[in-house]
Amino acid sequence: MTNWDIIKIVNMLVNREVNDMAFSADEYQTMINAQSLKLFKVKLGNPEEYRGSPNAQQGVGFSKKIDRDLNPFLVHSRIAVSSGVLNLVSENPAYINAIIPDPQMGRGLDEINPDELGDRLNNPITRPTLSDPVIYSSGVNVSTIVPSSITFVYVNYYKYPASASFSITYHPTTLLPLYSGTCVELEWSDVNKIDIAYFIARDAGLNVGRQDVVSVANQIVHDK
Repeated sequence: MTNWDIIKIVNMLVNREVNDMAFSADEYQTMINAQSLKLFKVKLGNPEEYRGSPNAQQGVGFSKKIDRDLNPFLVHSRIAVSSGVLNLVSENPAYINAIIPDPQMGRGLDEINPDELGDRLNNPITRPTLSDPVIYSSGVNVSTIVPSSITFVYVNYYKYPASASFSITYHPTTLLPLYSGTCVELEWSDVNKIDIAYFIARDAGLNVGRQDVVSVANQIVHDK
């Protein structure tokens, strides 16, 4: 299923012909990207997205299905640590699952508050070591790791969805809209793309159920 299929689903839901455009290409692109990000936040478990949402509450680790839905956005990256500083600004993670020292020599990283570090350093039992290191936040997507002799970590995180892009042209003779241009398709599965079409329809004021959207999607796929 492509961005164009999402557009055709919404067109049919608002009682337009499949080849007619209920919204402009720019409007569709904006709506598709907005709803893709909304779905992503819902599945991550962002509580602000629950208010007014027609979907049940969800979140990472809530079910295997949700984790599978989010698999296209899961990244496992080996990243250098410079003088004890782990800078993830360029990665811009949406949600971090785990940070693991490489090589792992003991318990892994113990996440602490910055004000706990002094007590840990002054206590011979809890002092951070290579086999019992600590990590704390020192800025937006920046963390400090102690001891600073750790030079690499594996970071497991969810990236934000890539923004969809496309253009619509018109056939010079029939004047029918054509899906063209350099397209960036959504990374979601077809089932989740149906949810995005559903969100668009609901936000457009249509009183439709998700099953109505599924029926239209099945019709479009069958007609291909």
